This record gives sequence, C-alpha cells and structure tokens, in this order.
Amino acid sequence: MTRPNKTDTVTARNDPVRLAHVGEPSGCRDNAPIISAEGVSYSYRKEHGVLRAVENLHWSAQRGKITTLIGPSGCGKSTLIRGICDVLRPDSGTLLVDIPTRPSVRDLAVAFQTPALLPWLTVEANAWLPFNLADEVPSDQDRQALDHLFETTDLQQFRHSYPHELSGGMAMRAAVIRAFLPRPKLVLMDEPFASLDEFTRERMCGLLEQIWMETHNTVVFVTHNLTEAVLLSDRISVLSARPGRLIAEVDVPLPRPRALALQQTPEFSDLVAGLRQAVRNEMNHEG
Repeated sequence: MTRPNKTDTVTARNDPVRLAHVGEPSGCRDNAPIISAEGVSYSYRKEHGVLRAVENLHWSAQRGKITTLIGPSGCGKSTLIRGICDVLRPDSGTLLVDIPTRPSVRDLAVAFQTPALLPWLTVEANAWLPFNLADEVPSDQDRQALDHLFETTDLQQFRHSYPHELSGGMAMRAAVIRAFLPRPKLVLMDEPFASLDEFTRERMCGLLEQIWMETHNTVVFVTHNLTEAVLLSDRISVLSARPGRLIAEVDVPLPRPRALALQQTPEFSDLVAGLRQAVRNEMNHEG
C-alpha cells in the first residue's frame, strides 16, 4: 500500500470554500472524478468544544467504479457521505460532485445501515417511492428493470408483502432494489450490510456486484468489514483516525465476478491483511 498522490483538481467557479454540485454541461471529461475533495475539513460543535471529524482531505471517486471507504470508527466516513449528499457543508476546502444541484432519482440514491422501508407500503411500493416523491412517472424500461431486480434478488414472490413480513436480509435486498432501480449516476451506501449475519452479508455482496455489473453506477461504499471491501471494490480508500485524512489507497485488481472461493487465494488474503494492518496502526495511533 502506498500513500496516495493528491487527487486531480476540479476547478470551482466561485468561492472555493463550498460544496459545489456541477452537471454535465460543465464539460466534465468521462475520465474525470465524479467526486473530488480538495483539502476538505468538517467539524461538529459540541458542548465542550469543537470535534474535528475530517481534516484537509484530498480524495476522489472515479465514475463507474466502486470506491470503498474504511478506517477506525469515528474517522469521518459517514460525515463525508453526508457532505456528498449536501447535508453538511465543509468548514474549508472544496467538495465537487458531478450531479445537478437538485438531483433527480436518476442522479443520486442513498442506502443506509437500516433498510428504511415505509411500513405501510408494500415492497413494490417502497421501490417506487423515490419516483413518487419526485413526482416522476416510471417508464416502461423502469418497470422492466424492477421485474429484473426482483428476479435477481429472489424477491419476486414478496413484491406485494409488507416490510414486517420480511427477514432482515430480505428487507435489505428491497432497499438495494429501491436504490438501484432508477439506475442513478451515483449511489452512496453507508454500511448497508452491517446488521446482517455473515452468510447474508456474503449473499448481499454477490447480489450487489451482480446488479452493479449490469448498471455500472458509481458507488461509494462505507464498511468496517475488510473482506466485504475487497469483494466489492475497485479501489479502497483508508482514512486515518479522527480527524479523518486519506492515508492510503489500494486498487483491487481481482477479476469479476468475484466468487466467494476467491477469499481462499493468497492475493485476496494479502489485500485483507494489508488493510487490517493499516487500520490497526491507526487504531493504535488513536489510542
């Protein structure tokens, strides 16, 4: 693992201390990052002072790839996700996200640790919820995509069920359907499989990879599970202990699709071991 070079700069048009969402008319190149953080810092005001969550972060996510954020608890991974969603503004630096200022269902989707399904809606109605909230009528292609996603995730017979009738893994599959159904440009996933058992997590990794290989959305994935990170990612970004800084980036050159048997190979084991050592060093530093 090597320390990363500073990411490619995307020039902001006005005050550089801001979060800027820019659309395709800006002339972004296909190989330019879809997300670019240049010297970004975030902090929270607490009763007894200021908590610095992220400090002078230089990081980017390439379009059409799965980029995973790992690091010790409290290192700012979820803070960065909130910043990308425009829920938080940075104290300093520039965070550029190549989606419209007011994103549509085709631009941005978010999946969190809990499925966040509305209990009074069926699984299918929950899948259509982003369209309804945006007052957007699904196309025939969207309806075909939903049928395909139900088949892919083995939820076809539960499309008219309610969330309380689902297991935890089934509910998370429904949440993944909702996130990927519009084929959004950018999908943010903040520890979506954290509450699942090991076997269900493995299945969800396989399903997510299968869906992504068909859609090639840009995915930013947050996890504490290193095996999960290597199974899913094209690139893994390691953040330091709080305040979070980018300390290393690892490209994952393993072929896709990545069968579970890949975990038994020396290449896979070496990647996991290197990541574990990097995170452990940061936890010792924090202590």
